[in-house]
Amino acid sequence: MNIPLYPRGFFFARNEIDLPVDVSHFSQQSTVHGSFWFSPETEYAVLEFGRFAFVLLGHAHYVNLDKSVSELADVLELVARAWKGKETRGVEELLYDLAGRYVLFVLGENTAFAYQDAHGMRSVYFNDDASVLTSHERMIADITKAPVGNSRLAELPLALRWSKTRYTGIRAMLPNHRLDMMSASQQRFFPTSANPYVELPVADRVSMVQDLWSEQLRVLASKRTLALSMTGGLDSRTSLAMAREVWGSIRAFTYTATPLQDNAWSRSIYKDEVIVRQLLDVVDVHHRFLHRDEAIDFTSSELGIIEKNSAGQHGRWLLKLYREHVSGENVVHLRGNLNETARNYFHQFTDPVTPMNGLRKLLKEQILQRKPSVGDELQHVMDELEEEFETFGIALVDPSYEPLDLYYWEARQARWFSEVFNETDWAFDTAIPFNHRRIIDLALSFTSQERKEGFLFRELINLNAPLLNFYGVNDTENLYEQGRRVKQKQEPAAHIDGPVKKICLYDSTKGLTGELPYLGQLYIPADQIRRGHSSSVSYVVAELSDAVGSVDIRILIDNSYENMRGAQYLELVAMLDDKLVARHDLAFWPEPFTISITDVAPASRLTLRINSLREVPKPSWEMASRTKIRITSRPSTRPGRKILTDNPFAKVEG
Repeated sequence: MNIPLYPRGFFFARNEIDLPVDVSHFSQQSTVHGSFWFSPETEYAVLEFGRFAFVLLGHAHYVNLDKSVSELADVLELVARAWKGKETRGVEELLYDLAGRYVLFVLGENTAFAYQDAHGMRSVYFNDDASVLTSHERMIADITKAPVGNSRLAELPLALRWSKTRYTGIRAMLPNHRLDMMSASQQRFFPTSANPYVELPVADRVSMVQDLWSEQLRVLASKRTLALSMTGGLDSRTSLAMAREVWGSIRAFTYTATPLQDNAWSRSIYKDEVIVRQLLDVVDVHHRFLHRDEAIDFTSSELGIIEKNSAGQHGRWLLKLYREHVSGENVVHLRGNLNETARNYFHQFTDPVTPMNGLRKLLKEQILQRKPSVGDELQHVMDELEEEFETFGIALVDPSYEPLDLYYWEARQARWFSEVFNETDWAFDTAIPFNHRRIIDLALSFTSQERKEGFLFRELINLNAPLLNFYGVNDTENLYEQGRRVKQKQEPAAHIDGPVKKICLYDSTKGLTGELPYLGQLYIPADQIRRGHSSSVSYVVAELSDAVGSVDIRILIDNSYENMRGAQYLELVAMLDDKLVARHDLAFWPEPFTISITDVAPASRLTLRINSLREVPKPSWEMASRTKIRITSRPSTRPGRKILTDNPFAKVEG
């Protein structure tokens, strides 16, 4: 099972260069204005038109409401005509409706431009004078012999690097910008005006997305075998629903793992398995679970190749499983990850007065969260970011676009997710119908709340496979069960154990700051959800039982909040005589669960406490903290302390 170097890759040089030995398997294609080298898997078309050469590589599909052109050579004819009519303006108008994963070159005697697909899923790197362009970061570093650099931005995770790379003099292209190779500069060409769809009726917007997306799928399915990754999320669900007409021929798969108490990742993807098993009751696809335990290790030489193929890593353990169970001749993986661009992902940072300040606040938090060691260097990193903001004109974009969305689109997705493609290129090609500027514009035209709720995608599911809207999204409960849960939470507490209690509010530096009535539900008020604050309720065990001797206690805990990205915000702890006995991050496990403690003396003091671990004083976090509690007890039948829980995410102490 040989792993090729730089699969689906390319490089371009305007002048003669010395080629490294490791790209000797690439084939050369010369033009009057430079030479290209392509890996064996790379699709491409070349058209020489007058004094110009046009080159399109990857896969591309021109589709609007009137026309559908998917052969590379035919698309290149459209590009050449657009250039002849309006030069850059004509090409860039055409790119609004060009879907796929591609790079387009327009080369002349005194003209040389490069363009990417809408999200930059075909990564492109270039050197200081843009005389060399490649598909992979390590490839251009080896070709140009570029040394490792010292940019502080480049030391951050891929999603925060913007155009910086690990090597001196090497930059990454960002989507929505043309690379002018004559000046080695990137210039924004989209968006440069207001979003044209904000005032269009909702039904018309949904219909347009439906038509543009469906046509891409129709053409893909007619030429390729579709593979589809199924998860418990909305983006995957949308891709599945939109492919309704070809379910019978799809190769579907879900990766999963045995859930471990001390491993949040394994628990998270196991939840995907639980949800997918529900979906498979109503979805007729050929499906396979790819289990972590089945993964085949790589040799050191294989790992060396993989390190070169991708500047990041996402799921290397899956690659051999993909090759064994998903790959095949002409297979294309249908993904939905780019849909996140439209989901108002960082809405909580929106600053309606000064939008760029919202972006700065987000990036500061992301940097400190993902690389805490930055510490005192944060201001230097932010100074580098300000240079990127100026280079890419993000502050000058029309107010109908939110800088937070543009960051997610052009920097986060383009840098991080494109390297996921590079990693999986050995197994299969990948296509995402959402990667189409008109579709993205339509998706971004919905209101902030509609985008946060995934309105467009739920509408598309309803149009194509409405039953899929019944099953929980990142939630193991279906709509009926979720409704029942909400109803139960809204009902007054049916049981208050022992005498009436109060919720005590604490600040770790000031001590007791207030009290609230306790009606069987423990929570932290919104304005108290700050680091170091907590709320608690306490019992003397004798208050819970008429027994004379020691008792066994059963604590029933019911909190329906769940959000994998909300980890380490709110923590529930149980203490006995001021000693920690159990703790649980409220971001996990929305099901009722119990903590049982045996052989507890009547004089013991039981305390249940919710700790706030972050500065998020918002009503939504108060709702997330609300936890119903019921305590029962019975006389102990045998001595000995045991602490047990049926929650796989909770941790017991002692």
